[in-house]
Amino acid sequence: MPRTDDMSLPDHLRILLYGPSGSGKTFFTGTAPKPMYVFDCDDGIKTLKGVPDIEYDVYKPNPDPKDMTPLNKLIAKANKLLQDCPYETVTLDSLTKLTELVKNRIITISGRWSVGPESKDSKMRIQDWQELGYELVEILTKFQHIDANVIITSHNKIKINDDTKSVLYLVASGSGQSFPQALPADFDEIYKMEVTKSAGSTPNKYRIMTESDNQWIAKSRLNTYQGGELVRVFNKYEEPNFSKLLDKLKKARERAN
Repeated sequence: MPRTDDMSLPDHLRILLYGPSGSGKTFFTGTAPKPMYVFDCDDGIKTLKGVPDIEYDVYKPNPDPKDMTPLNKLIAKANKLLQDCPYETVTLDSLTKLTELVKNRIITISGRWSVGPESKDSKMRIQDWQELGYELVEILTKFQHIDANVIITSHNKIKINDDTKSVLYLVASGSGQSFPQALPADFDEIYKMEVTKSAGSTPNKYRIMTESDNQWIAKSRLNTYQGGELVRVFNKYEEPNFSKLLDKLKKARERAN
C-alpha cells in the first residue's frame, strides 16, 4: 500500500501563471531552463526577442474565425510533445487566446456565425460553455503530462457573479463563470504575477504570489511535512525567476531525501 511519507517531490515545475496584461508573465517564462518551446497564441513572443534557445510557432486566431487550422496545429504539436519532448520547458501563452480558438471551433460547428448580434459570446449557448470547459480541460491535461517544465499563462478577470451578485476573482478570462472557478482544482501549482508600477524613471517592481490572499487564489502542493511540521518550498512572494524557483525545489528534494 502506498504511503504519503514515501512520496517524492517532482523534477519539473508545471505552473498556471496568471495576472493582468503587463505584469511580466511572458518575461517570466524567459527565465525558465532552455531549450524552450513556446506555443505563441497571444503574439507575446516579441517580449522574448533575443533570448537564446527558444523555438516557437504562432497559433493565434486567424481573421477568419471559422478557420480551425491554428487550433488543430496546436493540438497536434501538444500530442507530439506528449510522446517525445526534446525541450526543458514548454510554454503556452496564453490560455486566454486558446479559449478564443476553442470558442471559434464551437461556434463554427454549431453554424451560428451568421445568426444574431456580432458579439462572439452572444453566440454561445449554455451547453456551449460546458463544452468549452470540457475541451479546455482536455487540452490542458495534455500539457500537464509533457515531460518538461510547463508554464501556462492566463489573464485574470474580476466579474460579478451572475446569480449572487458577489465579486468573483477569476484566474482566467473569456471562458465564462464556471470554468475559471473550477480551473484551480486541475493544477497543483498556481501562481499570480504582480506588478507595482513606479513613478517616473524608477523601474517597476515585479513578484510572484504562491499563496492565496483575501481575493486571489494561489497554491503549491510542493510543501511537505517533516518532523510533524509543514515545510514550505517557496515563500509567499518570490522573485519572478523560474530557474531560481527550480533551485529551491531541488534543495527541497535534497532535504527530503
